[in-house]
Amino acid sequence: MPKKYGTLLDFRKMSIEYDGLDPSNYVSLLSYSWDAILKMTEKKPNMKEYLWPVKDTSKPIILK
Repeated sequence: MPKKYGTLLDFRKMSIEYDGLDPSNYVSLLSYSWDAILKMTEKKPNMKEYLWPVKDTSKPIILK
């Protein structure tokens, strides 16, 4: 029977070969792909971009 679909180990081997990242170290595919994009573009993450909604942390956030 021919092998149609790759296994998780094949994906892991391919990911380590192409991206240099081991997907078994990530909780989700989203976090893995984010790191792969950052590595591919050689961009350093800026924490101000992640915290843009938080302007002043000394005031409580009130949800209505």
